[in-house]
This record gives sequence, structure tokens and C-alpha cells, in this order.
Amino acid sequence: MVRHIPREIGVREITNVISDAGFKAAPLDTGADDGTGMPDPSAVALENLKKHRRQAAKRFFWSLAFAIPMFVFSMIIDMALPVSNRVAQAFHRKVFQKYSVSVIIIFFLATATQISLGLHFYKHAYKSLVRAKTANMDVLIALGTTAAYVGSIISVTLQGGAGEQFFETAVFLMTFILLGRWLEAIAKGRTISAVEALVKMQPDDALLVSPAKLGKGDELTTISARQIQLGDQLQVNSGMRVPSDGIVVRGQTEIDESLLTGESVPVVKQVGSTVTGGTLNISQTIQMRATAVNEASTLSRIVRLVREAQSNKPQLQEIADRVASRFVPFVVLAAVVVFIAWIAAGATGHINSKWLASKQSMGNHSDGMDEQEPMSYGIFALLNAISVLVIACPCALGLAAPTAIMVGTGLAARFGILVKGGGATMEAASRIDVVAFDKTGTLTIGKPAVTDSYQTESMPGEFNTWLDACVYELESQSSHPLATA
Repeated sequence: MVRHIPREIGVREITNVISDAGFKAAPLDTGADDGTGMPDPSAVALENLKKHRRQAAKRFFWSLAFAIPMFVFSMIIDMALPVSNRVAQAFHRKVFQKYSVSVIIIFFLATATQISLGLHFYKHAYKSLVRAKTANMDVLIALGTTAAYVGSIISVTLQGGAGEQFFETAVFLMTFILLGRWLEAIAKGRTISAVEALVKMQPDDALLVSPAKLGKGDELTTISARQIQLGDQLQVNSGMRVPSDGIVVRGQTEIDESLLTGESVPVVKQVGSTVTGGTLNISQTIQMRATAVNEASTLSRIVRLVREAQSNKPQLQEIADRVASRFVPFVVLAAVVVFIAWIAAGATGHINSKWLASKQSMGNHSDGMDEQEPMSYGIFALLNAISVLVIACPCALGLAAPTAIMVGTGLAARFGILVKGGGATMEAASRIDVVAFDKTGTLTIGKPAVTDSYQTESMPGEFNTWLDACVYELESQSSHPLATA
């Protein structure tokens, strides 16, 4: 293995030697910060986040294709429409043994959802249980939706197509969870856009200053910013961005550092002052010596930190996963206890008969609302056990937390605030009681204005007017930031 030590030899020198030997060579722009040529994990994580955002949107909108018709059939046709409605009568007509059109459609919608969307949760639940030997939030989701789906099949089958069912519950649970994950991906996407904007602030080229020859001035050569080496002397003209971190060795200028510090007023830089890569030179030409290049620069380190923060799992999800690892066995045990308790209550005659009797919700509505046969206490016990598993599904947490993060990061972005760590940062910010700002214009809008002027009373008004005009004329020719006031 060949290890590159930047302080010993630079990338440009290596490529020049290879080129002199008759071969073509160029720096590999992979984001590697150690010269190994290996891809930067944070850059890979950023690409994964973009892919995750697209997949999250695709899954959510795909779930709507099942959730919307499920809502129409299970909530509107089966519950909202009156018995006399012709549409309700048409869909409640029994077409296969004792199963109505509505039950069959709802069953196929739920089955398609379990196969196409549930597979995503099943895979993650399997990895958590088998590989990680623990249970996370995906296990609870898979457990709750599967219980609702399988329990509905058992109930409807044993009661001849007219039993209580929770097919819509499984579909709606998945839809809400996928909505939450899509919102979470949107919140991360906003920070990704901010990161990409930071990356674009880095200039592509730089002006390399070669030592002056006898009778000639400095020789300037345009090189790629990726080829800058430690100790290179670079020239930064007015209007150009600083190509790397460094120290001013010639000239004096004003630098706009709002990119990094939020400073609205440019900062004066002179010989010996430090400059940061990506900041904007707005005044005079300067020459600088590079002290940190490429991935070692301040801007690159900021980008890397933000990328790594966005690739981490939100703190609330980590808490949910930790709770789930202990909660899943308890939920399963509770469901078993509930089932056994109701079986025992039914066997000893301690279940109220009114609880077992219900109006037929999906029978032959062409003949009106008929009383269905009371369900057995075994089915009643099964439905109660399923209810325990369904309510354990963390739908509220899976939707509420990403929604809060999306709204919070969105509002912050409107005010120019970059939330680096997503939900974890916002959660930590709630405990802040003291905020310290520097003494400069960080909190201003960067538009200085003259509010008052004072003249001596002994001078005539015409003189003061003439003096104001002279000051205005002088300031209008100046490039100083305060001259625009």
C-alpha cells in the first residue's frame, strides 16, 4: 500500500512526475482526506441519503394507491353510507360463498399492501431480530400490521365473511409510518441542499504564483484547486473566492466571511491575517500562502461534519429502538395474557353476551341490517389480543417526530439557520438558557444606514448642506462597506 503524506510531497508534484514520464495523471476527486484514494464515507452517506429520500417518497405515494381505495370501501361504503343506498347495496352483495364484493376488494387491497409495502418492514425486522439479536421499531410495525391482517383473515373466515376485521388498520398503519419517514427524508433533504450550496462555494481553479525571474514580475499559472499544495503562494483577485485556507503574505483587502461566520460586514485582512477557503475577496488583490488544502480546509471539514450528522439516525428513533428492544417481548406476553384471560372468562361464562353480539356490518344489505350470529368467545379473545398488538405499533411516534423535525428545520431554513444534527440538535436546543454572540455585526442584516448627523450650530445652514454633499460625493466613490450607508 502506498500512503501519501501531503507535507512531504504534493499532489501536483506527483502528477507532474507521472506526466513527465509520458503518462496522463490527474487528482482523483473522491473526497478522500488521507491520500488513500478511498471514497469518503461521508460523501457516500450523502448519496445514500438522496437515494433514501427518493425511495421514501416512492413508498409513501405507492401506499396511497392502496390507502385511498381502502378508505373509500372500509370507511365510506361500509360505515358512512346508509343501508338503503344503492352503492352500498351493490358492494355488499355476496358473490362468492358468503363473502361480499366489499370484503373481497378490501382483502385484496390489504394483501397487496402486505406484499408490496410490508416486505420492506419485514426485511428490516428480520435483520434486527436475526442479525442484531434485538428488536427495533420495524419489529413493532411488522408485528402490529401482521396481527391486524392475519387476525382479520381468521375472523372473517370463521364467521362466514361477516366477522369483525382490521384489514384497513394494517394499510393505514403502514401509510402513516411511510408518511413519517418521507417527512423525515424531506427534512434531511433541506440540509443536503445547504451542504451542496457549501460545496459549490469552493472555487474550481486557483492562481499559482511562481517566483519572479530576473527583470520580470511574478508569473501566474491557473491550476485546479485540487492541485493546490501546502506552502503554495496563491493570488486572489478582487471578486474571486479564496481557494484554500492560508495566510496573507502580500496586500490588504476585505473578505466577506458571511459564509462561515454570518458576518454581514466584510473583515479587513492584511499581511499575517488568516483567510478561509470559500470566502469572497471583495476589495483588493492579495497573495496568500496555503496552510490547509482540499479536505483539510475549514469548509471541507464543515461539509463533512454536516454529512456525517445527517447520516446518523435521529435521536428519537434511537430511543424508540431501545424501547422496542424491551417492549416487544412485553407486548407479545401481554397479548398472550389477554387472549388466555378472555378465553378463561368465556369458558366460565363471565363474558357479557352483548359484547359478543354485533350488528352485521358487511352482510347482505339488500335485505336490510340483519342480526348476525354472536361471535364465539374464542374469536372475541383473539380480537382483543390483536388489539394489543396493533396499538403497540409506534405509529404516533413514527409520524409525529419526523413532522416536528421537518417543520422545525423548515422554519430555521427560512431564517438562514442550518440545523446540522436534525432532531438531536433541536432537542438539545430546548435546554439552552444562555446564548453568547460576538461583538461584531453577526446579528445585523448587513445593510448599514445613516441614522443621524451632527453639525456645529455656529456654521450657517448652507455650509452644512454643502458639507453633506461633499461627504456623499466622497463616499459614493469608496468601496468600503460602510460607504453604502
